[in-house]
Amino acid sequence: MHRLILTRSGRKRLSDAFTLVPPWNETTIVNDVDIEYFFNSIQGAFMGMVQEDHRDEMCQIMTRHSNDPVRNIAYFNERASEYFQGFTMIFFSFKQQAPFRGTPNNYTEFIEFIRSAQNFGPQADAMRLWFWQTCTEFGYYQTTDTGYSIFGNPVPLK
Repeated sequence: MHRLILTRSGRKRLSDAFTLVPPWNETTIVNDVDIEYFFNSIQGAFMGMVQEDHRDEMCQIMTRHSNDPVRNIAYFNERASEYFQGFTMIFFSFKQQAPFRGTPNNYTEFIEFIRSAQNFGPQADAMRLWFWQTCTEFGYYQTTDTGYSIFGNPVPLK
């Protein structure tokens, strides 16, 4: 994935594999924040599924030999996204599974969503509170500074 992100055609391949929203194409200009946000989103799926004790399912997907590693990660990302969207809906009593609609890929839109979360109802406001609390009170946000992971070190602590 690191090699792919360095070229326009590679970013297009990643965009297609992960169904990025908004997508990257061969003319999209990406900066360091775009790249960090992409990798943070993907590694977040792994962190969440480990925290929810779904390591076995994760390993089954990641060790499929019929797919290339990028496709395995993309497929895992889709399943994790569906799980967490469905979990959120069940947690807030909607009780339906959410289909995969793509991988959010715009850091600026994410920040704007967090800033205006109160406009989207109590679920979004709770998410905003969770981000604030985990960052300011728990000092909790994973980085990849050590580089000892499948992701290398694309999400440094800044």
